[in-house]
Amino acid sequence: MAALTRRIAIYVGTLLALVAAYTVAYRWGMATFEGEPRTWYGALEIVIQSMTTTGYGQDAPWETPQMTVLMVVIQLTGITYLFVAFPLFVVPWLETLVQPSAPEDADRLEDHVV
Repeated sequence: MAALTRRIAIYVGTLLALVAAYTVAYRWGMATFEGEPRTWYGALEIVIQSMTTTGYGQDAPWETPQMTVLMVVIQLTGITYLFVAFPLFVVPWLETLVQPSAPEDADRLEDHVV
């Protein structure tokens, strides 16, 4: 269980660090390359929308190749994190559910070897 807790902490910690870094990069990129500054919460919203692949609306399409590349990297990172979550967390959890276990007691048995 300690290994799973450690994995979850690393996963969530790196995810939060990436979201923070992408938010800073997006905010800077929009002001520098697109000439359209964004607020911190506006940049965070776009990063979350990109990483979860829910879509945009207000900022797409981007005019510069730098911002387009940044958005592609953010989208690919979000998809990768989603796919990484399954083998790291879902599969081990399912394995514990279907793992056979020996009986702990043998009620009402006589003359049997367990």
